[in-house]
Amino acid sequence: MKELLSYWDLSLGLIAVGIGSFLQYKRRIYEKKRDNEILRKGESLFKYSRYMDDRHAHYWHGLLIFLGVAFIYSRIKGNMPNIIDFIEYCVTH
Repeated sequence: MKELLSYWDLSLGLIAVGIGSFLQYKRRIYEKKRDNEILRKGESLFKYSRYMDDRHAHYWHGLLIFLGVAFIYSRIKGNMPNIIDFIEYCVTH
């Protein structure tokens, strides 16, 4: 059973990369539509609140992609223990 669970890290990493990429793609589509609507209204594109909202979203999507890649790399190189053991360790300590 332990060997079977050890391969979950690769699939979790791929899922994290896929979800992060998908969310980033959807966010970029939303930003283009929003910017086009703002330009049609004649308003300025440069507002601090919009900048911070975009920055926050890009940060979390990028972090999700990075963590997925880190899980995959660590499992391939063997530096990181099984993610199931790591989560159990974090919860119990």
